[in-house]
Amino acid sequence: MGSLRRDLERIYDGLARQLFTWALAVTRCRSLAEHAVHDAFHRLLSLKEAPANLKVYVFGSVRNGAVDLIRKTSRTVALTDDYIFDTSPGPREAAETDEFKHRVAECLTETISR
Repeated sequence: MGSLRRDLERIYDGLARQLFTWALAVTRCRSLAEHAVHDAFHRLLSLKEAPANLKVYVFGSVRNGAVDLIRKTSRTVALTDDYIFDTSPGPREAAETDEFKHRVAECLTETISR
């Protein structure tokens, strides 16, 4: 058991950034990626014996943990005002924004050409 723990510590020390990036690619969420790596190592520490290729097994465990977290979080979508109501600008607001941008650009062009 001590040997497995030392091997896992070495893998974590050498590959923590890659493991996090691997989980981040799956979850697209920093906190979920951190959680996936943490959970994977927590589970790995309870193994009875080391797999043949521990490094590959660790990456697989992190990926599986990330996928599991996505499944869990996708079931619990929080309903916010943005989710319930359409908050995108209407035609009037879009036109006003475009007009404002146009005027700012004109003023900047005038100022630069002086």
